Amino acid sequence: MRELLRKVTAILVLSYLAACATSQTGGGVVPGQTIRPASKIIVLPIPDGVERKDGPAAGTGAAMAAGIRDALIQAGVSPMVTEQTGLDGAIKQARSLGYDYVLKATITEWEDNATEWSGRPDSAGVSAELYDAKSMQLVSTATQREQASAMAVVPQSPERFIPTLSRRVVEKLLGVTLPDTTEKTKKQ
Repeated sequence: MRELLRKVTAILVLSYLAACATSQTGGGVVPGQTIRPASKIIVLPIPDGVERKDGPAAGTGAAMAAGIRDALIQAGVSPMVTEQTGLDGAIKQARSLGYDYVLKATITEWEDNATEWSGRPDSAGVSAELYDAKSMQLVSTATQREQASAMAVVPQSPERFIPTLSRRVVEKLLGVTLPDTTEKTKKQ
């Protein structure tokens, strides 16, 4: 009986671990650099994420840029999403408008899987760099990856990760802590 109980417990623990969602954060302010509080930041447009099998996920870049903009506002920063597509043009624009920084971000991962029947979890990741507009130096970096549970009952999209990805990227870039206002946290 004990052996059976151990096996059942091991299976339950392994099932739980396989079902857990994961979150990975990296980056931070470059040593020797500081972020000025109440700054003004130009945000470059973000290209759409690309799924391995399905190609570009239309609208994901604009949604991520909006999420980052909202998180920057929450951090007390004045952001502006520019139409410039390159870092040099955005830095010139930042200088001419009196902005302090330029933020460049890329969706590094975007996987929308039919988890409820495939068992493959949705995932999304973003990488961001913050440049000083005057010196053109990299002052901060951030990476964030979110992966859903492998156990899903209803279909969802990786777009649900955008608020968390945006908040955590801004936290790392600016070295601040923002309140978590996502639905998941509100329910727990």
